[in-house]
Amino acid sequence: MTRRSLCGQFLLAAALLILCAGGSGCTLLKSGLSLFGSDPPAPTMAADTPAIGLRFHSLGGEVQRVKIPYRDGMVVHDALEQAEAFKHFKTMSIALRRVVPESKKLAKMQVELEAGQRSVALGSDYALFERDILDITEEQSGWGSDTLRSALGPLGSVLLPE
Repeated sequence: MTRRSLCGQFLLAAALLILCAGGSGCTLLKSGLSLFGSDPPAPTMAADTPAIGLRFHSLGGEVQRVKIPYRDGMVVHDALEQAEAFKHFKTMSIALRRVVPESKKLAKMQVELEAGQRSVALGSDYALFERDILDITEEQSGWGSDTLRSALGPLGSVLLPE
């Protein structure tokens, strides 16, 4: 007898969920609310958290600003990976902007990317400090030269430099 009632309760609960999800009677599931309480809020950075700024400049002139938390020992490639910068644009140029403490002026250092790869060249993978800014600018890509470069394999980057 207990098996039947347990099985019956399960079937009743399953039928109720199906009716709520697909029927017109229950708006709880359609509105995105959870049956087990509210979803936890998305984590946000505290105002006093040390951060690195990234600015994505698209070809259309739009600028998207992103802040990521700073960690000791962080380099340019770490910041680009954390901000998923390589997913934003196919081809890009990157500049690191840093305030020089002695002169209080803004210094600009060009960051070079590995040819044909989504990684920072070893000589350009600068150590980052708090309040550094990475300017990432989208560049126009010639799809014909990219296709030819990839078809030629290792010789493509030598014969057709980016």
